[in-house]
Amino acid sequence: MYVTVKETSDSTYGLTFLRATYSLIAVFMGGFLFIFGLVLLLFLFIDLATALGLTSGGSLKAAAFVAIIFSIPVFVYSLSMVMSIATRFVVDTWNGHPFLRTFGNWSVVVTDWVAFTMYLGIPLLTFICTLMMRLDDWWAISLITWFCTVILFWSFFAGCVIYYEVHACLYLIGEANQEVKDKNLGIFGKIKLAIVHGHRIRLGGVRRELYMVDGNMVLPEDGSYTDSDVEPHMVRTSLYSKITQLKCLGCIYEPLDPPKRQWTIDEVRGNVPFITKHSWSLEKLFCMGGRAASIPVVAGPSAITRKEATSSFVCAVLGNIIFILLVVGLLVWLGVEALGIIIAVIILCCIPEVMSVLRLRRLYNDVSPQDVVEENNDEDDVAASEEEAVSSAIYQVWEAWKLNKPTATFTWIFIALEVIFLYLWPLIHMAVLKNAPSTILFLFLGIFSGVRYFLSTSVLLQGIGNFGSIGLREGEALKHKGLLGVKSKREWVAKSRLSQIVGIGNDKSLRFWNMIYTLLVIFFVVVVIGAVATTDKSSTESDGQVKGTSQTLLVSGFAYERQPNLPYPTCRLKKGLEIPGGDGVVDLSDIAFVAGLAYVKMPDSQIMLDQWFGAGVATDNVEVIDDFVTVFPEYSQSAASYKLITFRDTPTFAVVSIRGTATLWDLMADAQLWLSAGLFQGLRELLPLGEVWTPTLHKMVKFVSALEADSTSQVAYYKETTKFVKYLKENTEFTTVQVTGHSLGGGLALITGAQSDVAAVGLSAPNAMLSRETFDPPLTKEQLNTLTLNIVPVGDLIPMLDDKANLFQNIECRADANDIFGCHSSTRSLCEIMYTCGSEGRPVVCNCTADYDYPQPIPTGNQTNFTQACIEAAVKMEVEVVKMESNFTTGGR
Repeated sequence: MYVTVKETSDSTYGLTFLRATYSLIAVFMGGFLFIFGLVLLLFLFIDLATALGLTSGGSLKAAAFVAIIFSIPVFVYSLSMVMSIATRFVVDTWNGHPFLRTFGNWSVVVTDWVAFTMYLGIPLLTFICTLMMRLDDWWAISLITWFCTVILFWSFFAGCVIYYEVHACLYLIGEANQEVKDKNLGIFGKIKLAIVHGHRIRLGGVRRELYMVDGNMVLPEDGSYTDSDVEPHMVRTSLYSKITQLKCLGCIYEPLDPPKRQWTIDEVRGNVPFITKHSWSLEKLFCMGGRAASIPVVAGPSAITRKEATSSFVCAVLGNIIFILLVVGLLVWLGVEALGIIIAVIILCCIPEVMSVLRLRRLYNDVSPQDVVEENNDEDDVAASEEEAVSSAIYQVWEAWKLNKPTATFTWIFIALEVIFLYLWPLIHMAVLKNAPSTILFLFLGIFSGVRYFLSTSVLLQGIGNFGSIGLREGEALKHKGLLGVKSKREWVAKSRLSQIVGIGNDKSLRFWNMIYTLLVIFFVVVVIGAVATTDKSSTESDGQVKGTSQTLLVSGFAYERQPNLPYPTCRLKKGLEIPGGDGVVDLSDIAFVAGLAYVKMPDSQIMLDQWFGAGVATDNVEVIDDFVTVFPEYSQSAASYKLITFRDTPTFAVVSIRGTATLWDLMADAQLWLSAGLFQGLRELLPLGEVWTPTLHKMVKFVSALEADSTSQVAYYKETTKFVKYLKENTEFTTVQVTGHSLGGGLALITGAQSDVAAVGLSAPNAMLSRETFDPPLTKEQLNTLTLNIVPVGDLIPMLDDKANLFQNIECRADANDIFGCHSSTRSLCEIMYTCGSEGRPVVCNCTADYDYPQPIPTGNQTNFTQACIEAAVKMEVEVVKMESNFTTGGR
């Protein structure tokens, strides 16, 4: 008998567009949840650094430190679970909500109407109402409504997943455990038993065995190959499992003799892919995980051919070689040393890729020539052979065996320690700190993850091995323990729903998100450890400036003439800014010079001021900063660093120059202020039509930043610099104050200028348009558009963070393309400005030719050899430093 199968589709362009629209907003929601989690971890580690005393030079706060450390596992597990459910939600949305339709007794009509209402109905009504009300921000309101309805819909989806998993967990524990039936345990008794039973499965030692089994072999009655004649290809016992078998731990671990079979979720769900000559592809076997169960068909009409097996092996070899060469090429392009390249290739490429090749080599050996149906030119002969042939297969099977299980007493002790240290202690700590957002969030995430962790159906199924009689009505007999051979649609729906739910808790998406968040935690740990290791009081002076002589050398007697091509419009500024002695015109090079000066310690900074503006014209005024710290002693140990430049001929004018990133703690301060905005920018760029979300992004950045604890927000550098500028205006003779800075310092300058109502110029500064409402006090678009100017080197990544305000000046950068942060140098930017705009009587920077490949300037005095002049300038600088060190007292910030 022949069956004709035709593949048809009733999809239309309109349906595809509608589902694509639904899916895009679902993806945006998933991106929001990921950013939310990442920023949460960042704030957590900033709190950790604060507890270590990195922000104020204080002592270690041991209780806070331990509480934060203990909260990390709960956050990582919870966030991974949230993202796993969000991923499933996106997939279900694109497929037309088939999983959602299994919830309750909803019909297709009800499900689709609910989805339409949440995805389009409510947002469209909001859109229409705001238009009819003629609101200016109608689009932003409509988008926020749309986003909120989808978040609510996802929350309902997640709640249903949890409910049905808990329901199935309690049902299965009642069916699989005789104690429930004998004692007629109620709901709380089942919960208690399920928690203990699940943990005994988790904590037991396990041995894993890999089998390559002929499909014609009769499967043993117990479903295992251990007692058969088949020898395992590989046996693995983890270090933890070996420890549980130690004799000294015999009082808390009960050995299982014989070992008990432990099933995988894929085995329970029956998810094992067949690989035939029709489904074979070069990529399929190459991308398949090493532990993934698979069934390559090696005999019969659908068998994998020798050519296909050989091609898979060759493809694996070539693919791994290309991947390794790609990594090597990228590292060479980035300028990594040879030793670093070798280590990176061994760790990242060779070990995992060789394992993949060996796996395919085993498959290649298992496909023998006599098992292959060779090509035949006679189509009738081929058809006849296919009718008579019986397909055979090789099963790649991983079997897990429980070697022991912990005692009930030890299990309860372990559970109690988990709850106390990983949940209650961090929760109480957050409550004591009165950090309401984090406390509520941790409370919710702890409950959410705790329910799925302690009442995990997935863990129970590893011990049971099947779905049992779930979905059957009372009195109905079980026909089949899996998904096949069910008696009714009700049983099918229940088991299918449970299959997908346990998949959410154990699928690749959960492992992927868990890996992502774990890597983020490792990165933050490395940064914090680095910050602790580099926080050496001997490396910084009391003024907080970077110790060591500046590498920027200035030489007079040479000049850059203005280039003949059209110069930057801001080469000379005639409005909004001023530098004394400029006749109402400010050279952009003066601003760039002062911005970079914040990195230089005293007395080097004073020497450079004398060289740039003239002897005694400008002063690095540390006395005023010392007075400010005296008035506000809370900033005496602050990590923020800035200078006050005053001018002899204009005593009422001053420029505040804020230092940029110089330490690992500064890097965390950067992330604290701009990571949220940068991540939402990335999400906007990744999504098709992502720009439509721009009017709402500042609100989302503000919402995410609400997680910041008071202790974290108080160490934000801009709070100190803003207070300092206001102090200058209100308590000193300075009536005109301007702010500048480079990198982090430039971003702080933009924030401080807007908050203090003074002109601010940032050099390679992150912007503040998206994050404007996260600051205290918040900024307005008008303040940023009228008071701030950002100088942006082309190719510099840092000023790409956040959206720019109206006033910015792009400048060229001559750094090589593989020099990722080459364009972020303040000295390089100063060289570019001087070369393009002309030096305008200022000394020329030696680094322009020595380090950045700019042409040599033309001589304007007796000295004609620029290189020799720079050598002499270096010698003179050393002499001046030694001479002036005894005359200058350090201080300030």
